[in-house]
Amino acid sequence: MEKVIGIELGTANASVAVLKDGGQPFLVPDEQGRAFLPSVVAYSTGEPPIAGLEARRRRLIDPRGG
Repeated sequence: MEKVIGIELGTANASVAVLKDGGQPFLVPDEQGRAFLPSVVAYSTGEPPIAGLEARRRRLIDPRGG
């Protein structure tokens, strides 16, 4: 059976799904068990970019992206 993967890059959230045996879709969770990742990327001077929930939280404490 072929492996099928779907990636949704939405304006609010992103997600990844695979088809499991029997053709049932399964949303792939992140390390914390969440199936949806906020579509946010944060850039800070001298630091690597961060994405997802951590980037959304960064926006609250550093809205100008220092």
